[in-house]
Amino acid sequence: MPVELFETYCRSFLDGSEGDLAYRVKLDHSLRVRDEAARLAKIHAVELDRLGVSAETAALAGLLHDAGRFEQFRRFQTFNDRVSVNHATLSVRVIRRENFLAHLSPAGQRLVLGAIMLHNRKIVRSPASTPLGYLARLLRDADKLDIYRVMLDYFTPGGDRHAFMTLDAKPHATAYTPEVLDDVLAGRMVDYARLCWENDFKLLMLAWVHDLNLPGTAKAFLERGFVGRVLSLLPDNPDVRKAGHILADTLARRAEET
Repeated sequence: MPVELFETYCRSFLDGSEGDLAYRVKLDHSLRVRDEAARLAKIHAVELDRLGVSAETAALAGLLHDAGRFEQFRRFQTFNDRVSVNHATLSVRVIRRENFLAHLSPAGQRLVLGAIMLHNRKIVRSPASTPLGYLARLLRDADKLDIYRVMLDYFTPGGDRHAFMTLDAKPHATAYTPEVLDDVLAGRMVDYARLCWENDFKLLMLAWVHDLNLPGTAKAFLERGFVGRVLSLLPDNPDVRKAGHILADTLARRAEET
């Protein structure tokens, strides 16, 4: 599918209003996740070949994973799934309606749509040894790589804080929820319902390290210094430093896996 087709669809939402920025940000995110997915596919080409998943399929999943975000924002003026609609489900509907995958075989279409349907789930139950399970995990990793970049910019003083990027979390220099930090220390994913402070969201980002799937993603986290950059935005205390050491060890081990 030509990227231009998807870009034309995305730009059809532009109407000269303040909402245009939200659509442009999501288009840019989609293009970057496509690139991240393609990069991971190149690194893990042997495994993808063994499973019969093409690099094109991985890039397509990255490009289209948020196809429903545009309609979601037009209808609800938010990207918050909890108060609007599951954007993964909506993305699948949009992709089918717009025939973005018409050039793929039925099996190829099911694979891409399945990975997109799973990309925002708390847990992927399809085994990583299956084409769907592996592609879904690659897509989730590619998405996290760019979301980290976006959110680090959001939290860094002087960074972009667009009005549509609402976290439902209160700003405070030092406050955080101890139970959220406990989840990070224990290697658990954080429940969004627990988030109260902006520092909780930063801790949630750190917990994502426990959900990274591919060695290539762990290496990218290390090379880009993601964990250290988030830690620098959190209160400096023994428990936070302990979490940093645990996550650094986790990333180092994951990056060395084959």
